[in-house]
Amino acid sequence: MSAAGLQQRALVACVVLVTLLSALSFRIILLQLSQNEARQPVERREYFKEYELPAARGHIFDRSGERLTRNREWTKVVADKTHLRDENIAAGALAKALSLSEKEIHRRFPEAEELSGRYLHHLSQGIAPFLGQSAGQVHALFTESPKNDILVARRLEVEVARNLEDYLRENSLRGLRLEKTKRRFYPSPQRLTHVLGYTNAEEVGQAGVEKAMDDWLAGEDGWRRVECDRYGREVAPVEGGFQAPQHGHDVHLSISMGLQNIVERELERAMVEFAAVRASAVLLEPSTGDILALANRPHFDLNERRGNFYNLAVSGHFEPGSTIKILTIAAALDAGVCTLRDVVDCGTGPYRDNRGVLVHDHRYFGKMTVAEVLANSSNIGTYKVGRQLGLRRFRESLLRFGLDQRTGVRLSVEAKGLVRATPNAVEFASMTYGYALHLTPLQLATAVAAIANEGELPRPRLVTEITDLEGRKVQAFPPSVRGRACSPRAAADIRKVLQLAASEEGTGQQAQVAGHAVAGKTGTAWKYDEKIKDYDRTRAVCSFAGFLPAEDPRVVCVVVIDDPQTTEVARSGGSIAAPVFSRIGAQAMQYLNVTPSLPLAEEPGAAVEVTAR
Repeated sequence: MSAAGLQQRALVACVVLVTLLSALSFRIILLQLSQNEARQPVERREYFKEYELPAARGHIFDRSGERLTRNREWTKVVADKTHLRDENIAAGALAKALSLSEKEIHRRFPEAEELSGRYLHHLSQGIAPFLGQSAGQVHALFTESPKNDILVARRLEVEVARNLEDYLRENSLRGLRLEKTKRRFYPSPQRLTHVLGYTNAEEVGQAGVEKAMDDWLAGEDGWRRVECDRYGREVAPVEGGFQAPQHGHDVHLSISMGLQNIVERELERAMVEFAAVRASAVLLEPSTGDILALANRPHFDLNERRGNFYNLAVSGHFEPGSTIKILTIAAALDAGVCTLRDVVDCGTGPYRDNRGVLVHDHRYFGKMTVAEVLANSSNIGTYKVGRQLGLRRFRESLLRFGLDQRTGVRLSVEAKGLVRATPNAVEFASMTYGYALHLTPLQLATAVAAIANEGELPRPRLVTEITDLEGRKVQAFPPSVRGRACSPRAAADIRKVLQLAASEEGTGQQAQVAGHAVAGKTGTAWKYDEKIKDYDRTRAVCSFAGFLPAEDPRVVCVVVIDDPQTTEVARSGGSIAAPVFSRIGAQAMQYLNVTPSLPLAEEPGAAVEVTAR
């Protein structure tokens, strides 16, 4: 082949080779760029960290300024799986533990998987005692979680966390973050439980005021972003990488813890004394509607979240029995269908009318005035008065007293009352003396407060105001009235009769308080049994609803004792709920420094006999 031919072939070969190498280089550059883009989020995740700055939850205070909640400081431990698998981190820690050089560690454990495995075992054994777990449990967290950030411990005590931090530093153990956090803590975990409620692990309100006012209490978390080295150590803050937390507001309640303690103590005593299944009490200031105390038994532990969470006072429907007679007679007086002096023939035996209604009494009284009908709690007399009123006007009156609606109290899960517009004459008869309708202890307390408050129905107030961390008022919730339940004259007449009902001549004589005139009414309702489709005469709800001092009411108190099993006394409102009311009332008057209006030797209620009749 000629020299010219050889030169031509060489030129072609060079062109082909250059073209192939250029294409290969271009491909390598593309691959490099794409890998860089794919790695960029990972690298950003590895070298930039964002830490949450939790907002402090606002506190809850009683009416005197006593703080009812605390925010306890804890430490959260989080493991970063990327760092746990880092060969250099593992080699450094094992070298220190075995007193070897990092090179020697790499020679002993040349495989990355084996090296990281050894490190995880070493780390698990070292930190397990601080976490209160076994090394196996900690190791399982590291190896079984699919997440990159693994929650190792949610709450470590401050001192334990400090010791753990020292241990990690001294032993060159990396891959764990210790983050400060706060958790709700209640200094008196057995008190005011159903009112305060509680929060979950994420500090979100789950019940009570904690839930109802969560938007105010919670605040808004902040954050900070920092640059880290490959070992997770902070190098420098990122510019613009900080958002301060917005702390929650404080909530102030109408509750008086002094009165709350009295109520809770007496409910606990009643549960034991009468072998009751449940008990509830509500204490209201009638002029403002302020809830001064609200308690239930059984209850629960606020810190441990164990016990009975059912809020009987706000969520518990019950048939009120004879306490509803207060409102039946009030409605009749308000409508002008009778006066306190009108005489009603209550008969000497069961009463039956042509509508198919059959009414029994606990004893038979013959003829009595309307005042005596209420004081002696006659079913027959109450039904005859209610019948003059008629179902429509009777039900409209109960609605004015708020019995068919929620009170609007700032608590979670309030039940609505039930007052049916029934055409059934038997049901209507039952409603006049406390059956075939349902309400809660709080609804009954507000209705009785209307009688004590000259006929105006107060809106029960639990939250009085919201303040910021500096104590500045942000939102106020002043007292308010829901409407007029009855005329002032009808309310005044009922107050007189309720004094008679709580005297020696009435069913509530055991509700009397030395030195103070009491106005109130007993209630006893047999419990309906679904199994037998009838009322069980061995099980009852015993109640007392009243206020004192009768002439200038300071507190309304409703006591409900559910299903007392005692055989020592009669299962009735007069024998079981009335004494509890008396003990609460006596201590409340002393706590509020109310001057006695009666000589201590004088029988409360005796002076109203002539007026009421």
